Amino acid sequence: MPAKKKAAAKKTANKAPAKRKTTGKAASKKKTANKAVSKKKTANKAVSKKRTASKAVSKKKTASKAVSKKKTASKAVSKKKIASKAVSKKKTAGKTESRKKTASKAVSKKPAADKKEEQLSISAQGADEQIKVIVATIETEESNIGIQEDVEIQIDVSQGAQGSETEKEAAEAQQKGVESQTELEKAPAAQTPRGWNPNIVVFACNWCSYAGADTAGVSRIQHQPHFRTIRVMCSGRVHPGFVMRAFEKGADGVLVSGCHFGDCHYVSGNERAVEQYEITTDLLRLLGIEEGRIRLEWISAAEGVRFAQVINEFTDQVRALGPSPVARSARAG
Repeated sequence: MPAKKKAAAKKTANKAPAKRKTTGKAASKKKTANKAVSKKKTANKAVSKKRTASKAVSKKKTASKAVSKKKTASKAVSKKKIASKAVSKKKTAGKTESRKKTASKAVSKKPAADKKEEQLSISAQGADEQIKVIVATIETEESNIGIQEDVEIQIDVSQGAQGSETEKEAAEAQQKGVESQTELEKAPAAQTPRGWNPNIVVFACNWCSYAGADTAGVSRIQHQPHFRTIRVMCSGRVHPGFVMRAFEKGADGVLVSGCHFGDCHYVSGNERAVEQYEITTDLLRLLGIEEGRIRLEWISAAEGVRFAQVINEFTDQVRALGPSPVARSARAG
């Protein structure tokens, strides 16, 4: 029995090293497996870091592209602004050139107009043809005084006539005009009917004053309505014959309105209007018509308030003077 136990113990002892070897191998395999897992994890982390880095690079590229697009857009905007400025400069240059051409045309037309005006005798053809009814008969209506005088106003000046006879006729005509004016001043004025309103004719420049009248209407600015507007291309176009024709047709007052000095569409048209106005006032004085029945004003397109003010002032002024003597004689005839 002891021998069997010893043999079994010996076998067990022989098996123990083998078990230890097997256990060591298993532990070694386990360590190897753990190392492999650790390496795999490390590799996964590296891949993850690489992906993160690539994403960051991609974002950076996207950001740089956005910046590039922004720069391109700003350059396009800048080019657009430069192009619009160039177009604006081109338009301004075109307008300047157009005004220059208009001014040169006006300057070239001025000698022809002056020559034509020289051919027209203001007191002869202009007055003869336009105002044949200037032979005016002024009858006073106050019967208690019994003044009934016929005042005949004649303008008879022939072009080219020279010599002592022409000078004598001109002197007689001037003397007759002075006498008729004196008689008109002495004669009592006709009574103004109650509720009477004057008839006023307004010659308005197309470029400024007519637009000013339109501004007054659009802005609903209140003014007296007793006037009729005649649009002319320039205030310098208003010949004395136009004014006399207006009085002949029943106007009690005439207003001539144009552009301010320096703003004339035809450069010097308003300067010519001043010359025409002075001739007209001399002619009215010769005929015995009050100077207060004609007025010259400068009104721009933006001055609607001024247009209304001038209309109100001039209407009150003519209303105070009463009906025009030329209109009264025309109605009596």
